[in-house]
Amino acid sequence: MFSNIKKTLSLMTLAAGMTTGAIAQAGTGVAPTTSGTASTKVGVIDIRRVIAATNEGRRDYEALIKKFEPKQKEVDSLKTELDQLKQQLQSAQNLTDADRATRVRTIEQKDKNLQRVAEDAQNDFNQEQQQIIGRIGNKLMDVVDKYARQNGFAMVIDANAENPGPVLWASEQVNISQAILDAYNAQSGVAAPAANAPSANRPASNAPAKAPAKAPAKTPATPPKQ
Repeated sequence: MFSNIKKTLSLMTLAAGMTTGAIAQAGTGVAPTTSGTASTKVGVIDIRRVIAATNEGRRDYEALIKKFEPKQKEVDSLKTELDQLKQQLQSAQNLTDADRATRVRTIEQKDKNLQRVAEDAQNDFNQEQQQIIGRIGNKLMDVVDKYARQNGFAMVIDANAENPGPVLWASEQVNISQAILDAYNAQSGVAAPAANAPSANRPASNAPAKAPAKAPAKTPATPPKQ
C-alpha cells in the first residue's frame, strides 16, 4: 500500500507488535508431569506467520486494503500528474528562465503535496493495521496458553523464520505453529477468505502486494549437514 512513497506493506508484517516475551509467558505455568517432575517440554511457533495465516487476519487485512483503495488511487493519480509535469519540463524547449522557474516551483509544490498525502495515508493504514495485530494477538495468546497447558509445554518460544533470534535450530516436531493456527481458526469461527479474493492480491503502484500467507510449515532453521 502506497509503495511508490514508502515500502509495500504485506500481510506478513502483521505481527510487528508481538514480542518474544509475550509468547514465552503464554506457555508458563504448565502443570507437573505425572512423574512429579516439572515439564521441560519446549515448543516453537512462528508467530508472524500464524497471525498472518489466520482466517480472521486474512479477512481483516483484505478489508483494510479495500478500504484504502480510494486513497491509493489518489496517490497514484498525484504521482502520474507529477511525472507528466516532469516529462513536460524536460522536453520543453525555448522556455524563458521565468517560465522554467515557475514550472519548477509547481513541480516542487506538487511533489511535497504527494509526499504529505502518501505519508498521511500510510500512517492511517499502519494505525488500523496495528489494531488488527492487537486484536488477533491478544486472542492468539489465549490459544497458545491453552494449548501449552493441555499439551504439557513448559515454554513456547517465538521463532521467526525470516528474522531468526535466539532459536538457531529447532526440530519440526516441536513446531506448533500449524496446531495453534488450526486451534485459532476453529475458535474464531471465521471462514477462510475466498482464494481468488481480488482485494487480497491487488497490486500496488510499483510493487505487488504479497498474497496472504498460507499455513506455516517451515521450521525456524535448518540443521547443519553432517
